[in-house]
Amino acid sequence: MAELFRKNRKIAEEIYDKYIYYLGTRRFVFAEGYRATIFIDLVKTGGAWDIKSNPLSPRSTYLWRKIYRKGEYIGNYHYGYMGRIIGYNTTQLKIAGGIYQFYGGNFKNNKKNL
Repeated sequence: MAELFRKNRKIAEEIYDKYIYYLGTRRFVFAEGYRATIFIDLVKTGGAWDIKSNPLSPRSTYLWRKIYRKGEYIGNYHYGYMGRIIGYNTTQLKIAGGIYQFYGGNFKNNKKNL
């Protein structure tokens, strides 16, 4: 798992570097679009960074950082960790994750959740 995080961190740093480059060329809208499009493609269900589904199982338990955690926890941690490296703040990541769950069908649309 540590090797996967290292590999993905390198990719996240490259995305961030390109994002900063585009900001420096004063192409702000392009920079934001680039960063968002790449990140969404990587973290979406079935994307290369959807580790809670592949290689992990969301409900299975794994020893991770000396603590037993569910695959879902590790996947969510990975999402936040990589998102922060790419330059998003925690509020942006929480909002984006919630919107994706709602529109992606992972949110049970009932009065209890609204």
